[in-house]
Amino acid sequence: MLGEILDEYIKNIIIFKNNLLENSKNIDDCLDYYINSILSLSDEELKLELVITNLKRNYEVFNEENFKKLKIIACTMIDFIKEVLNKYKKDINIDEKDIEKCSKMIFSIAEVFLVMENVDFNSDRFSFKTLDEVKKMYRSDDMKEHLEFIKKSIKKIIY
Repeated sequence: MLGEILDEYIKNIIIFKNNLLENSKNIDDCLDYYINSILSLSDEELKLELVITNLKRNYEVFNEENFKKLKIIACTMIDFIKEVLNKYKKDINIDEKDIEKCSKMIFSIAEVFLVMENVDFNSDRFSFKTLDEVKKMYRSDDMKEHLEFIKKSIKKIIY
C-alpha cells in the first residue's frame, strides 16, 4: 500500500514537471505555475500531500524499497529544478558550477516550508494538521502570501 502511494506521488511529480516545462516561457512563468499549482490542489492531491508529509516524519515505517522511492521523489524534484535552471540559465545569475547546489537549496526551501505549514504548532505534542485544516490552509490568503514570499526569495537567489 505504501509503495503504491509513493508510486502515485512520483507519477504526479513527473506529470507536473512535464506540464510546467511545456507551459512556461521563462523562469517567472515557472515560479508562477508552481505557486498556482499548489494553491489549486484538489482534495485528493492535498490528501496525498498530507500522507507524504506524515510519511517523511516516520522513516521507520519504510522498507528499503519504499525508502528508495522516497529518495527518487527528492531526486526527481531536484533534477526538475536543475532542468528549469539550465533551460533558463541565460536569464539567471547562477554559475554553471552552482546549479546543483542551488537546485538543492531551492528544493529545500519549498519542501521544508510546506512541511512546516502542515505541522500543528498549537498542539503540545508533535502532530500534523488534519485534512480539513490543510484544505482550509492551502486555500487561505495567508498561504498565498507565504507562497509569494517563497517565490520572491527564490528570485533573490537566482537573479
